[in-house]
Amino acid sequence: MPRALHVVPPLPSLRTALERFLARSRFAARTRESYAQDLAPLVARHGEQPVTSVTHQTTAVFLAAQEHLAASTFNRRYAALRSFVRSRHQPRGHRLDRAGDPHPGKR
Repeated sequence: MPRALHVVPPLPSLRTALERFLARSRFAARTRESYAQDLAPLVARHGEQPVTSVTHQTTAVFLAAQEHLAASTFNRRYAALRSFVRSRHQPRGHRLDRAGDPHPGKR
């Protein structure tokens, strides 16, 4: 008896995954707008790549590029990124939390 083929859907791009995250989130409309704006530099650089391209290294580089911003802006972008990454249910090594925060003094 022939085996059934299981078609695995392609991974969404980072842009698509972020759009889905913002559409499904329970955040207020203004928060969704802010998160989209705060993550725009990351999407500009990696948006068409598969969402799996968001690695610990990718997030660390993104955050390092934000260091020149005011602390409140940095923290808002950090929060947006952390929320998005957590929503993707990445393995523990990819999660951003205080223990893995590459810039703990920026708070």
